[in-house]
Amino acid sequence: MVTAHSAAQAPVQGEQDASLSPEAALAWIIAAPVAALLLTQAILALISRVRNHTYRSAEQASKPALEPEGPAPKPADPAHALFLEDHASAIALQNDVVNHLYGAGIMLCLSFAIAAWELAIGHASPGFRLGALSLDVAAIGFALISVVRSHRRRRKWMIYRARAELLRQWITTDRVFLPPEDEATAYRARRAEVAQEIPEGAGEIEEQVMAAWNARQALLASRIGALPSVPEEARQRYLQKRVLRQVRWFNDASSRIGAIGKRRGAWLLWFFVLAAISALIRFGGNLGQWAPAEAAEHPLTFTWLIAIAVSTLIISTYAAQNTRSLGHRYGTQKRAIARWRTLHEPAFAIIAKSQATRTPQEIAAAVVEFEELMGEELLDWLHITEADALEVSVV
Repeated sequence: MVTAHSAAQAPVQGEQDASLSPEAALAWIIAAPVAALLLTQAILALISRVRNHTYRSAEQASKPALEPEGPAPKPADPAHALFLEDHASAIALQNDVVNHLYGAGIMLCLSFAIAAWELAIGHASPGFRLGALSLDVAAIGFALISVVRSHRRRRKWMIYRARAELLRQWITTDRVFLPPEDEATAYRARRAEVAQEIPEGAGEIEEQVMAAWNARQALLASRIGALPSVPEEARQRYLQKRVLRQVRWFNDASSRIGAIGKRRGAWLLWFFVLAAISALIRFGGNLGQWAPAEAAEHPLTFTWLIAIAVSTLIISTYAAQNTRSLGHRYGTQKRAIARWRTLHEPAFAIIAKSQATRTPQEIAAAVVEFEELMGEELLDWLHITEADALEVSVV
C-alpha cells in the first residue's frame, strides 16, 4: 500500500525536487544533522542529570544505615583537595566514554524516527525528504566516530580510575598511619610515582595495577609494623575514612543499580504497551474490525515503529553495561568486608579500647588484609569494564 502510494507520487515528487533551489537544498542538508546533533546533546544532558540524581538519592538513602563517617575533610586539607582533582579527571573521562556511546544510539534513533515519519505519514516537502536522507548519512558517520572515540577513551578512563584508587589508598591509609610533614608535597610525589607505575602507553593495565598495589601493601606492612605503637586516632580514622566509607559506597552502588533496573523496566513496560496497542488497532483495522479513522492509520504505524525503536535502544544500552557483573561483585565485596569487620573492627574502634590491644604488626596485617580486598575489587572492575563495556553511573 505504501509502495503503491509512493509510486503514484513519484512524478509529482520529481517535479518538486527539480524546483528546489540549490541554496534551499544545501540548507536542508545542513540543518537536519545540526538539529539532530543539538537534540542529541540536550538528551545527553537530561540523561546525565537523571544519573546524578539517582546517585545522590542512593547516597542519601544509605546514610542512616551506617555509622557516621566523621566530619568532612576541611577545605584547607591540601592533599584531599589534590585528590579531588584526580578523582574529577577520572569522572570526566567516564562521562565522556558514556556520552559517546549514548550519543551514537540517540543519533541513530532520531534518524530512524524521521524515516518512520516519512514512511508512515509522508514527508511534507522535498526539502524535508532531502534533510531526512542527509540525516541518515550523518547519523551513521556520527555513530561510527562516537563508538571509535569511546573505545579509545575507555582505556584512558580505566588508567585514570586505577591511578585515583591508588592515590585514594595513600590518602586513607599511608598518611593516616604515617602522616608526612608536608602533605601536598608528599601527595604530588605519590602522584608522580603512580603515573610511572601505570603509564598511558602500551602495557596490560591489570598487570601494572597488580604490581603497584602489591608493592604498596608490602611497604605498608613493613612501615606500620615497625611503629612502636599505633595511635588510637589513626586506627579510628582508618576505620571511618577507609573501611566504613567503602561499605557505604558499595551500598550506594547497589542501590543505584537497583534503581536503574527498576526505571529501565518501567520504561520498557510502557513502550511495550504502546507498541502492543498500536499493533492491535492496526491489525483490527485490516480485518475490518475496530477500524480506525483513515487519518489515524498512519500515526498508529508511526507510534508502533517509534515504540519498537526506543525499546530496542533501551535494551541495547543495557546489554552494553556491566551493571549485572558489578552488582554481583559489590555483593561479594560487602560480605568480605563484613567478615573483616567482625574479626578486626574492635582493634580499630576507640570505643573498644579494652579490645584494642593488638601489636603494630597485627594492626598492619589487618590493614593489608583490607587493602587486598580493595585491590581485588579494582582488578575485577578493570576486567569487567574492559570485557563487558562500562558502568554508566557516577563513580
